[in-house]
Amino acid sequence: MLVLHAFFKVDPNQREEYLGHARQVMEGSKAEEGCNSYHLYEDTLVPNAFVMVEEWKDAAALEYHFGTAHYKAFKEATVGMVVEPPQLVKYEVARKI
Repeated sequence: MLVLHAFFKVDPNQREEYLGHARQVMEGSKAEEGCNSYHLYEDTLVPNAFVMVEEWKDAAALEYHFGTAHYKAFKEATVGMVVEPPQLVKYEVARKI
């Protein structure tokens, strides 16, 4: 299983629009066969800082996700809304306990 943490800091003036796009990509992603979970959280200490926490069956499922229309649309629509380069952290997990 792969776990991906994607950290984003969003322009406060575009926050609501960003969240609308995030909802769309989350709905599409959760419907993918290899997606175990997909959530968006906001840092309570840093305004407009978010992390997407994703669990994928395997690397192939994550690569498939990166090629989907909903992911590409999200990435294109939000590129000007993110004020710092996103940080992606991947974890390979042997099993849940």
